[in-house]
Amino acid sequence: MAASMSESVAERGIILGMRPLPAAPLPEPRMRLVSHVLTAARGPGTAPGTVELIIRLERGGRDVALVQPSEAWLQPGQRVRLTPGTRPGLARDAGGA
Repeated sequence: MAASMSESVAERGIILGMRPLPAAPLPEPRMRLVSHVLTAARGPGTAPGTVELIIRLERGGRDVALVQPSEAWLQPGQRVRLTPGTRPGLARDAGGA
């Protein structure tokens, strides 16, 4: 029952664009150093980062913005399924057009 309820409120859309958001500057020099060390330890291209996504929803043609951690599959043109709520969820839409 819960799965069908979440299915009915999820909306299909397409990612129109995305942009990386800068990390908030750390005021304390010691914390900045720790942040740089952890980033270097993760290796190139693996820093999670945060992105702002612009998504055009199929129903009503509305454009919405969503901020979330970056993932490799998030690309402009990707079809997605957005589940609204206090903590919106974004998933690939395997259903196609």
